Amino acid sequence: MKIRLNEEESRDIEKSIGYKGVYEMLKKAPNGKALGPDGILIEFWKSKIKRQKQEKEDKKNGIKGPDNKEVTVRLCIAALMTKVLKDIESFGPIDEQFLEGRMGLLYKKKDKRDI
Repeated sequence: MKIRLNEEESRDIEKSIGYKGVYEMLKKAPNGKALGPDGILIEFWKSKIKRQKQEKEDKKNGIKGPDNKEVTVRLCIAALMTKVLKDIESFGPIDEQFLEGRMGLLYKKKDKRDI
């Protein structure tokens, strides 16, 4: 049995990657999942988004940093990821390793022998 996308799903999948989609994906991604090939947990990226949001609020409200200097707002990780993904979308990956996927067995309960 073949499953086909409806027209709306087809249009959605053809849309270019955008900041809002990347930002929402990072926020909604579940914690505690297996690492990707880069070894970076989703919690790391979420903490970067949270920190950037806090820095932006602090700057807006005139709150000083620990060294009593004006807070520097760093580039939002979602904006940076969006730029990288758009570049890959346009030109393809620079490194073939980017296309790699890995699978591994994960235990779900207390006994690591029970996969």
